[in-house]
Formats: sequence, C-alpha cells, structure tokens
Amino acid sequence: MNWKDLRLRTKFAVGFGLVLALLVAVGVWSILGISGIVDNAAEVIDGNKLKGEMVQREVDHLNWAGKVNALLTDDKVTELAVETDPRQCAFGRWYYGEGRHAAEALVPQIKPLLDDIEAYHNQLHQSAAAIGKVFHQADLSLPQFLAEKEADHLVWANSVLAYFASDQKTLQVETNERLCSLGQFLYGEAGQAAAASDTVLARLLEDIKPPHARLHQSAKQLMALPKQQAQQVFVSETVPALEQTRAVLAQLKERANTLVAGMDQARGIYATQTVPNLEKVQELLGKISRTTDEHIMTDAQMLAAAAQTRTGVLIFVCVAVPLGLLLAVVIARGIIGPLQKGIGFARQVAEGDLTATLDVQQQDEVGQLAAALRNMVEQLQRVVADVRSASDNVAAGSQQLSASSEEMSQGAT
Repeated sequence: MNWKDLRLRTKFAVGFGLVLALLVAVGVWSILGISGIVDNAAEVIDGNKLKGEMVQREVDHLNWAGKVNALLTDDKVTELAVETDPRQCAFGRWYYGEGRHAAEALVPQIKPLLDDIEAYHNQLHQSAAAIGKVFHQADLSLPQFLAEKEADHLVWANSVLAYFASDQKTLQVETNERLCSLGQFLYGEAGQAAAASDTVLARLLEDIKPPHARLHQSAKQLMALPKQQAQQVFVSETVPALEQTRAVLAQLKERANTLVAGMDQARGIYATQTVPNLEKVQELLGKISRTTDEHIMTDAQMLAAAAQTRTGVLIFVCVAVPLGLLLAVVIARGIIGPLQKGIGFARQVAEGDLTATLDVQQQDEVGQLAAALRNMVEQLQRVVADVRSASDNVAAGSQQLSASSEEMSQGAT
C-alpha cells in the first residue's frame, strides 16, 4: 500500500513509533555503553587493587626477611620479632581468606601460581620459626676471651708456684678479684651485657664470682705467711678455688660455644631455607602481578573503550535526529499539503465557482475529506442544474400563458 493511502493514525503511529524506537535505541546504547564503562572501571580498579596487593606483599616479605637478617647480624637485636605463622601474616590472611577467591574469579590464570606459592610461603615462615628455636644472641669473641682468662689464671697460679720455688721476697700477683681482666669483665658492662643476653650465662657468671674471689683473696694470705705455711694455704685454699673457677669457666665456655653454634646454625637456616624460599615467593608474586597485567584491562584500554562508546552514541544520535526530522517533514507534508488544497477548493466554491477541481488522490482521512468536498460540489452542480431547468420551465410556461392570454383578449374583441 502507498504511504499516502495510509490512515493518519497509522502514519502517526509509524512516525512516532520510529522516533520512539530511535530514542529507545539511543537510550539502550547509552545504558549499555555506560554499563560497559562501569564494568571496565570496576575491572581496572580490582586489577589495580590486586597488583597493589601483590606488590605490598613483596615489600612486606622483604621487610620481614630484613628483620630476620637483622637478628643474625645486629648485636642490638636480641629477639625474633616477625610472624612465624604463615596463616597470620598479611599475605596469609589474604591467601586463606576471601581475597584469594576474589582474585581467582577476576583472573583465573593466576590460580596455578597461587597454588605453587603456598608451599614456599609456608616453608619461609617455618624457617623463621626454626631460626627462633636455635638462635640466641651471642658474643662471638666470648669463647676465645674465656679461654684466655683461664690461661691467665693458670699463669697466675704458676706465678705463685714460682714464688714458692724461688727466693723471691714478695709475691707479684693480683689480689683484687675486681681488677684482674676476668674480674673487670665480671663486674663491668661487658659482663652485664653477657648476662642480659642469656639466663644460663647470667647464672654461671654469678656462680664464678665466689670461687674467683676466694682465689684472689687467698693470695693475700699467701703474702702474709711464711712460704712454708703459705704453701699449705695454697694447697688447701688456692688450688680448690682455682679448680672451681676453672670448672665454671669450662661451663661458661661450653655455653658460649653453644650460643655461637646456635647463631651459626640460625645463619645456616637463613641461607639454605629462608633466602631460597623468599626468592621463590618473590618470583611467584611477580608472576602473579605480570599475569594480572596481561589479563586485566589497563587504564588506557578502559579510556579507549569509553571513547569508542561515546563515539558510537554520538553517531547514533547524529543518525537518529535527522531521520526523526525527515519523518516529521514527510508526515507533515502529507497532511498540510492536501489540507491547503482543500481550503483553496472550498474558497473557490464559496465564491460560486462550481467548476473548481480538487486534485488530492489519497485514501487517508484527508483524501476522504477531499472526496467529500468533490461530492458536495457535484451535488451543488446537480442542484444548480435542476434549479436552472425548473426556472426555464417556469419561463416557458409564463410565455405560453402570456400568449394564451393575448389570444383570448384578441378573440374577445
């Protein structure tokens, strides 16, 4: 069917329907575009958050390892102040919580990497726990120092024996237990620091003080007595005090060596377990970040997608607006043009021109109006023709009557 033959309601329905359809299409396109932008932004934000999480965990474990290393290298650090439970560190809480599930849902490709990192991460923290068990802060020079002090006291005792065996008039040995090198250590800051570093050392350092004091005090008695009597005091007091002092020194050396061995063992654990596992954890965290970069939209890609959506909406609007205007013009011309012709036709008829014609050939309401106007004019033409015919008949009758009247008047005369 021809467009002009469609009814007005159909034309309006088609026109407004197309305009509404274009508006709906633009709206749907815009909504989908905005939804896509929002989804892309959420993906970018989550991806950046995941990458930030991995980078922060790398930094955390480097700091963690730094604290463990400080325990092994810094004499001022005496306690292991790091988390040894792999489930309680920041990464562990993330790994065994909802964070990992969300990350795997966002980037499924990182799941194998997260599976691999668990063992290395656990071993990393377990190595710290092992270091904590064997490590005690120790003075590396203490075993050698104690051995030297034992030798010094043997020399001190030999000096006493030499005094007895010679014709020396005076005994030249240290009699003040606080002034010998061992005494200076025991009663000085070095001894206090050693005692503070280990309870066993503290106990042994206290245990050695009495026999060490008796040892030096016995020398005073030796000096005050004749050599023969002094020899008896030497055997009864000096030698037992020396033996007791050496016995505690032996225990001190053993404990000092144990502490040094513990430090060496802790360093071995750090070198053979902590460092390799830390490197693997760092490597896998780096791979997780790179994999996330490869499978998550970047900021630039998000902006490009948004720009593409904006361009599409603008193009659609640029097409929809002219098309809507074109439809409006077509519908308006299909109505206004025939109506103007009808108005002109009616004016001609009103002026008495029944010969006027109305050239509107369409089947819609306007066409029906035009047909009705044409029928009206045709009816008027027939009415006028009938009136004229009747008028002619009346005129003819009048003439006949006039003629008859004249004939009758002439006959009467």
